Amino acid sequence: MNASPDIRILIVEDDEPVRQTLADILELNGYRVLIARDGLEGLAVAKREKPSLVFTDIAMPRMNGFELLEQFRRDEELRTIPVIVISAKADRAATRRGMELGASDFITKPFTEEEVLHSVATRL
Repeated sequence: MNASPDIRILIVEDDEPVRQTLADILELNGYRVLIARDGLEGLAVAKREKPSLVFTDIAMPRMNGFELLEQFRRDEELRTIPVIVISAKADRAATRRGMELGASDFITKPFTEEEVLHSVATRL
């Protein structure tokens, strides 16, 4: 798959190996990747860069993924950006809360390249 370099995907993830794996998958498939290490940094990058899509973890320092989703939904410029929650927390309550806050999809860690690319293709 060769994606348009105009498609920018923001990864908001505090775990460096997970962040790097996700970035590698996306970059190898032609996407431009933006990185943030927590929700506060992710919100700032999203406001500045207006990404096409966002991947966010749930459990992060300073601002968690649920709080980030809440901020996106309150912001007129960010609310239409699809957000994919990617988390080791696979319980029904976490999935439901993410969807109630406007998540477009929910991927459980560990994830496969196919899961990531399918979710991106579906949301874009």
